[in-house]
Amino acid sequence: MKRKVMIAIAIVLVLFLISRLISVTNNNEALLVSNQQIEKEKQANERELKKLRSLANAKEEPATTLDEMKTIKDINYQLMEALFAYESLDERDEQITPYVIEETKNKMTRFKSDYDQNDTSSLLISSEGFVAKSFNSNEINVINDVVSELTFNKEAQKQHMYVKVKYVKDTGQWQAKSFNFSKYVED
Repeated sequence: MKRKVMIAIAIVLVLFLISRLISVTNNNEALLVSNQQIEKEKQANERELKKLRSLANAKEEPATTLDEMKTIKDINYQLMEALFAYESLDERDEQITPYVIEETKNKMTRFKSDYDQNDTSSLLISSEGFVAKSFNSNEINVINDVVSELTFNKEAQKQHMYVKVKYVKDTGQWQAKSFNFSKYVED
């Protein structure tokens, strides 16, 4: 009987050791998976940190100063006056000269020759400019809400349009590089 008890105790002990071994193996596998997950997260965090450091070290263009913004708004208003307040297209071309780059002025002159320009004038009724955010310190966009009255062959017509002007600072001063005109249409 002692022998049977000893065998039973030995079997229980072996089963206990096997269950502990399985438990330890499962715990080791769980720890291994957990360690792998932690390592992946660590690598992802290191990549993110490296990316943030490179962004922090990148040389940023200086923001446009408040004085420059005022200068741009002043130039923009004067350009809108020149574009929409004139007695003839020749007068308009002369008025816009200080505010546009040469290439843009030449394009406008070529376009002007495509149609009859006799008896054309314009009166600026209102103009409001909105400076758009720019990530380039040598380029800025202004969106203008313009109301004018165009007279062509003695017929006046009120116009409401949006004018997007791209200004560049190539020669040390802000000048218009391009225009996009969009006529406002009421429903």
